[in-house]
Amino acid sequence: MTPISQMTIGEAISTVRDLVAIFGMVVVGWKARDIYQDGKDFLKEIKGFMRRMDNFAVVVMTNHLKHIETDLSIMSGRKRHSEDANEEYTEGYTGS
Repeated sequence: MTPISQMTIGEAISTVRDLVAIFGMVVVGWKARDIYQDGKDFLKEIKGFMRRMDNFAVVVMTNHLKHIETDLSIMSGRKRHSEDANEEYTEGYTGS
């Protein structure tokens, strides 16, 4: 590189242009990293949400729906359609 005291205007402008281009690439890379990080965090949160919803669905399917089905069968006086229906629930039903 030419010493500053011997630099022409064209060389100075060229150096400034090169520095601006390098600085611009650094800024664009920094912004791209920020966008990538936001997307990565969003996907992580979506995966956590889907995991919680899957666990909720398992709890509902294995626990609550059986109770609701049993209660409805008692109230209607009908037997449950599932294989694991307990006959004792409908035997003691008095209708009140």
